[in-house]
Amino acid sequence: MKLYKHTRGAVIEEAGGFRLLPDADWDELVNRDDLSEHLTQLIAASGTAMDEGALKDGLLAPLGKQEVWAPA
Repeated sequence: MKLYKHTRGAVIEEAGGFRLLPDADWDELVNRDDLSEHLTQLIAASGTAMDEGALKDGLLAPLGKQEVWAPA
């Protein structure tokens, strides 16, 4: 399972398919202690199918509101 940040929301890749979660708050989502289980539930319950071409057109860096540090 992989998780992507997209211009249209969070996207889960599972078993060769992609599911868009347009209402997911990125920061809240990635900071869950039960992220893997939560994503599995979201896949089973909902999500809009998305093709790989549409995914590539809107990928974003997997960053949210957290502070990011890098060496100078």
